Amino acid sequence: MYVSNADLYEEIKKSKEQGELTKKAWDMLILMVQNITSKKYYNDPELRKDCQQGACVDIQLYWKGFDEKKYTNPFGYYSSLITNGINKTFTKYRGKLKSSEIVSLDNNIHSL
Repeated sequence: MYVSNADLYEEIKKSKEQGELTKKAWDMLILMVQNITSKKYYNDPELRKDCQQGACVDIQLYWKGFDEKKYTNPFGYYSSLITNGINKTFTKYRGKLKSSEIVSLDNNIHSL
């Protein structure tokens, strides 16, 4: 499944009018999180879940940042937001490892 830019745009507009994400907008953004994390290999399945949760936290914090009056491409904004949330979580995880574990982790996480 994929997220349509036009559908996402309309749902974000509705969400902003309501002051909270609509269920459909939230479902679309979760699908984007799943699609983005599925393109990476995680040695630890729990790390994938943690990264997905980090992206969801960032969505909740920053979803209103998209300016629908100025731009018509929410897909780009939210893809970047999600990727940043994933990367922040991964960086925190990586910071807790010993240097030998980091080398192993870096060799095992790569784009497919």
